[in-house]
Amino acid sequence: MEQLTHISILATELACQKLQDQGHKSELRNAVAGILKSAKLPHSNITKQETKAIKSLKQDNSITILPVDKGRTTVIMDTDTYKQQLTNMLQDRNISKILKKDSTEQKKRTLKTLLKPLLGTNKITQEAYNHLIPTANVTPQIYGTPKIHKKDTPLRPVVDSIGSVTYNLSKFVATSTYFQFKGITYSQKQGFAMGDPLSAIMSNFSWRT
Repeated sequence: MEQLTHISILATELACQKLQDQGHKSELRNAVAGILKSAKLPHSNITKQETKAIKSLKQDNSITILPVDKGRTTVIMDTDTYKQQLTNMLQDRNISKILKKDSTEQKKRTLKTLLKPLLGTNKITQEAYNHLIPTANVTPQIYGTPKIHKKDTPLRPVVDSIGSVTYNLSKFVATSTYFQFKGITYSQKQGFAMGDPLSAIMSNFSWRT
């Protein structure tokens, strides 16, 4: 089996998005999944010594490895300093407030209450309803990305909501992307949701092809 490149995988996903038949989409994606499982992994571009060093850094609890706020750079921060910066930020009551308890269960009940009438009036399908109903009790987590281009390297707060109560709902809403330009309203027919980390890659690929 020949090695697969990232561009080949992206090209396949782009082709899937252009298909109108959901059955054909699933068939193509399943076929690609089978190919990926049997494909050869590309040769690593780092040495064994570098791999060992990276593993050692990950296991060092005294440091925290983070992506920077802008750009493709990775930085290493002292963990105590990093945690203190986040703590100071969260102590600002103009930014956040402390809740008496985790509201995850309450939000799950609220979302179910809102979705049931939509299903009952055929505003959403049973498939969409099942997808949007939260099953996990994952509470969003906050982390900070260092602004290395600014004095004293402040952190930009980022809330990771993957797997949380509203995660699937957010993805569902993002598929209905529309926007306006020069007074004309458009609807996005294909591609990743605007703001998705892969958006730029897919856009560049689309223009090149």
